[in-house]
This record gives sequence, C-alpha cells and structure tokens, in this order.
Amino acid sequence: MRSKELLLSVTAALLVGIVQTYFLLWSWALLGSRTPLPRWLFDAGLRGKAFYGTASLVDLFTTVVLCLPAAYALVKLRPKRIWLYLTLAVMPSFFWLNRGLPGASFHPPLWQLLLSLLPELVALPLAVWVVRAAGGASNKSFKPNPLRGSA
Repeated sequence: MRSKELLLSVTAALLVGIVQTYFLLWSWALLGSRTPLPRWLFDAGLRGKAFYGTASLVDLFTTVVLCLPAAYALVKLRPKRIWLYLTLAVMPSFFWLNRGLPGASFHPPLWQLLLSLLPELVALPLAVWVVRAAGGASNKSFKPNPLRGSA
C-alpha cells in the first residue's frame, strides 16, 4: 500500500510541476509586457551588470512569490520526501524550457546565462522553504505555553 501512496505522490508532484511551468510562462508573459521595472532601472542609472543583477534579484523574488501555491501543494504531499518531489517538479520544466539552449546560435556571457537559469532551479525550493518556515512559525506561535506549577 505504501508504494501505491508513493506513486500517487510522485504523480501529483509531476502534475504540480507541469501546472507550475504553464502558470509561470503565462504569468511572466503578462508581467513582462506590463512591468515598468526596466524603465525604472534605466532611469535610476543602472546599466550592464548592475542592471542584470538587480533585474535578476527582482525576477527571483517574483518567481518565488509565484511559486508559493505550488510549494504549498508539494509540502502537503509528504514532507519527509520533499527533495524527491522538488526534483520531480523542477527538472522536467527546466529541461522543457531550456531544450533549445544547447544548439542555440547565440552565446551569452556565462554570468548572464547563469543569472537567467538560476531562478528556474531555485525558485520552487526557496518557496518550499518559505512555506515550511511560515508553517512552522505559525504552528509554534499559537500553542499555549503552560503556566509554571500547573498540572
């Protein structure tokens, strides 16, 4: 019976990863077309590496926030196998989104390539960490502390 539960959880993690991939693609297309952030960064005088670094940090933060529902779903599956579920949710979408990268005719600098790939790999694990940290903190804060000398 446990292998059946594990198979169901693995399938759920894959489905969460697939749905999360399409949700992120849709959300980033919408956000990318309407965000004033690049103009603000240019107006602030950021160019080159400073621009890419700042934009990448904002992208990572935004992606982590967008990953919170998927992270909550993964945490609810079975917390002791969370790394298996994270791998199953992140890797297929990572390979799907970057399938044309090895044969690409453009060659960006390595630092720029790493800054663009990093959010795809770490956003969901960071969101899971946030969900687990928030869940642990809220559970502890609402437990009453026993009074000294009682029972």
